[in-house]
Amino acid sequence: MPPHTIKVKISCYNYSKLISMKRWFSTCLVIILLLGTTSLFAQNYIATLAGNGLQSYSGDGGPATNAQLSGALAVRGDAVGNIYIVDGSNYRLRKVDASTGIITTIAGNGVQGSSGDGGPAVNAAITGGAICIDHSGNIYITDSNRIRKIDATTGLINTFAGTGISGYSGDGGAAISAAFNNLCGLFADTAGNIYICDGGNNAVRKIDHLSNIITTVAGNSIASFSGDGGPAISAALNGPVAVCLDNAGNMYIADNSNRRVRKVPAATVKISTFAGTGGYGVGAGDGGPAVNAVIPSVFDIWADGAGAVFIADYVHTIRKIQGGIINTIAGNAGQGYNGDSIAAVSAQLHYPGSVYADVAGNIFIGDNWNHRIRKISTWGTISTFAGGAPMSFAGDGGPCADAELNLPMNIAVSPANDIYVSDYSNNRIRKINAAGTITTIAGGGSAVSGFGGDGGAATNATLYHPRGISLDAAGNIYFADSRNFRVRKIDAATGTISTVAGNGSSMISGDGLPATDAAIWMPSAVCVDETGNLYIAAGNTVRAISAATSIISTIAGTGGIGYSGDGGPPALATFGEIAGMCRDGNGDLYICDSRFNVVRKISFATGTINTVAGNGYVLTTIEMGNYFYSGGYSGDGGPATDAKLNVPWGIFVDPAETLYIADGSNNMIRTVTADGIIHAFAGNTIPGFNGDGGLATNARLNWPTAMCMKQGSLLIADCGNNRIRKITNPTAVNNVETTIHFSIVPNPSTGLITITTDHNTKFNTIDIYNIVGQKIFHSEEITSPLKMDISNEPTGIYIVSASYGGSSTTQKFVIAR
Repeated sequence: MPPHTIKVKISCYNYSKLISMKRWFSTCLVIILLLGTTSLFAQNYIATLAGNGLQSYSGDGGPATNAQLSGALAVRGDAVGNIYIVDGSNYRLRKVDASTGIITTIAGNGVQGSSGDGGPAVNAAITGGAICIDHSGNIYITDSNRIRKIDATTGLINTFAGTGISGYSGDGGAAISAAFNNLCGLFADTAGNIYICDGGNNAVRKIDHLSNIITTVAGNSIASFSGDGGPAISAALNGPVAVCLDNAGNMYIADNSNRRVRKVPAATVKISTFAGTGGYGVGAGDGGPAVNAVIPSVFDIWADGAGAVFIADYVHTIRKIQGGIINTIAGNAGQGYNGDSIAAVSAQLHYPGSVYADVAGNIFIGDNWNHRIRKISTWGTISTFAGGAPMSFAGDGGPCADAELNLPMNIAVSPANDIYVSDYSNNRIRKINAAGTITTIAGGGSAVSGFGGDGGAATNATLYHPRGISLDAAGNIYFADSRNFRVRKIDAATGTISTVAGNGSSMISGDGLPATDAAIWMPSAVCVDETGNLYIAAGNTVRAISAATSIISTIAGTGGIGYSGDGGPPALATFGEIAGMCRDGNGDLYICDSRFNVVRKISFATGTINTVAGNGYVLTTIEMGNYFYSGGYSGDGGPATDAKLNVPWGIFVDPAETLYIADGSNNMIRTVTADGIIHAFAGNTIPGFNGDGGLATNARLNWPTAMCMKQGSLLIADCGNNRIRKITNPTAVNNVETTIHFSIVPNPSTGLITITTDHNTKFNTIDIYNIVGQKIFHSEEITSPLKMDISNEPTGIYIVSASYGGSSTTQKFVIAR
C-alpha cells in the first residue's frame, strides 16, 4: 500500500501545559520497556492541522504575580530566600527575587532541547524538570537524562552529570559518564552532595561533592516493593520521583508507584516505610499514623527544619507529617481554583506537583494546572506567589494553524465537516470551518472561569474547563462543562446555550429526576445516539438522559471505585475514573478507565460489560487486601486484553470497527483491529513534539486525549502540544500479504545478539537506533539469522527496525552489563 502523504501546515518546537500531568504518570508510573514486537503496519504520515503550540510566557522584569507560567512548576528556594521556578512548558528556569518580588528568567531560551553548554544559561536550550540549589547558590536542573549546573558566580551552564543516553551505568565512576533513565528529583545536602531520583532505574543515586563520583544509595533497579528493614540499596522501589534529607541527614524518598514515602535513617542506612499503605483513596488516614494513611500519588516531598515532612499529593492536596501523624494542610476543596486569601485547607489546587518550605515556615506549592506558585503563610492563609496572569488565547478569525490553543481536550466533527474543539484551559468551545478558519462559538473570553450565560448567546457564556464534546443529528453541540458539574448544549439554529444536565452540585445523585435537577460529578465525556438519548461519563459512572422524558438514570457503575463486573450487567460494574467514551456503529459504548488502564465495552444487545483492551496491570496485593494497579506499555502485536496501557484518555471507533485509543501517558495512539490485536499507530512513547511530514509512528505526541474522523482522515487532540494533528486516510493494518516477525536473543544482552525471523527469510533492511534516534547500524538484503556484536555501544535501550516484502516491524532490546 502506498504511503499517505499530506501537506504540513506548521511546525513548532514547544511542549505543553499538560507536561505536569504527563510527568506524574510517565515519571512516577515508570515507562515499562516493550520487549515484544511492535508492528508499524501502514505507513501513515502525520502533520499539524491546528494550533501553533505556543505557551503562555510573560512578565519578566515585573511582579511575579503578573507573570504567565505554564505547567510543570517545580519550586525551590536558596539560602537568602530567592524562589526558583521550573517553568516547564516554557522551557525556562525563572527566579523571584526575595527582596523585590520581581521575576526574571535565568536559564532557558524557550526552545525545548539540551544545548548551550559553556555559555550563558539564558541562551541555552533546556527541557527542564527537577531542581536543587547547593549551599554556594549553584543551581542543578535535570535535563534529558543529564544534570546541568548553572554557576552561581558566572551564570554559565554546563553538564554536571550524565551522558544524555538512557541507561543505568556509571556507579563508582565520574558522574559525567553515568547513564540515567528518566531523571525526576534532585536534592543538595548541606555538604554539597547531590542526590538524584533515577526514576526509570528505580534507584536513588548520590554524587559526592568532592570527587564527583556517583553511587547508588537506594533501590536495586527492580520496579517493585520490597526490602523494608534491610539495606536501602537492596530494597525495591517503583518509580521514585523525589528525594530530600532532613537536618539529621535522614533520607526520604517519594516512592510514587508504590504510593509510599520511604525513609532511610542516616545512622542505619536501612529502609522502612514512613508513610502510605500502598492503597487507593483520597485523603484517607488524616489525623492518624502516616504509615496507615492512603497516599494516591506522592509526587514531591520536602523536610523542613522543624521535623515536618510535606507531601505534594497529585490528587490536589498538600499533606504534612509531624511526629508520625499525617494531616492535609491545603487542597481539601477538590481540584480547581477558588481564589486566594482564604484558609489553605479550604482552597482548591489543581495537580500540585511540587512543595517547598522556606526557613521562615512559609510553604510554596507548584500548582501546575492553575499555572501558579501558591504560598501558604505561617498562619495558614493561601495566596498566589507567582503566575496567575491569563493564559494563551489567540487566532480567532484566522487560519487554524496560527491559533493558540490551551489544552485542546476533545474534538468532534459535524456532518458539514466543521471541527469542534473543547479548548480546556481557555474555557471555550472553538470551531474550525471547512476553510480552516477558527472561531469561538462558546465561552466569554480572557479564559475566565465560572458559570453563566444560559439562555443567551453561547459566545457570551462563561465555561469552566470544557471536556467531552458531541453532536446530535441536527448539529446541536453537547459538551461536558466539567468544573461547572453540568452538561450544556449549544443550539445549532440559534447559537443559544442552555444546561441539559446537572445542577452545579459536585455530587452524584438525582436518578429518576429531570436531568437538570440531578447532581453530576465532573462530567468528562458525552455522546448522543441517533434518537437523541444523551450519555454522560461522570467520575466512575455512566448516566443516560432519555430523549423522550429528559429523565436521568445510571446505566453503568455502582459509584464505588474498583475494576470489576466483566461479563455482567454494567450497572453492577465498578470503575476507577472514566476519562473518555464513544459509541460504535452498533450503538455500543466504549469506556476508557484511566485509573485502571483499561478500555471496556457495554453491549446493549447482551446487557453486559467486558474489557476489550488493557490488562489492568495488577502489580501486587498489598497488606490491606487492596490491589495495586499501575500503567505500562507492552503487548503490541498480541491480544489487546493482554496489553498494558498507561492512562487511556480517549477512544474512537471507525466504520470498520477498529478502535483507536489515546494512550495518554504512553504518548501514543494505539489501535485494536477486529481480530482483537493491538498495534502501535502513532507516537513512540517519548513525549514531545516532532515528526510532522513523517511516519506517524516516528512522531512525538504529548498526552493525546481524543480522536475523530473527518473525510477519512484521523484527527488527534495532541493536548499537551496544544495542537490538533492529522493523519490523512489512515490505515490500521497493512494490506500487503507479507508480514515480518522476528526475535532478538538474548534480551537483555551484553551487546552480542542474534536476530532471527520466524520463517528464516531474508531481511530487506535492518536498522538499529539508540534511544535518542541516532542510527548506529544499517544493512540491506540480510539472511536470517543475523548475529551481531554491538558490545561497544553503551548500556541502554535500542530499537531494531526490520523490513521485508513491504512490511516493516520494530522491536526494542536492552544492553545491560
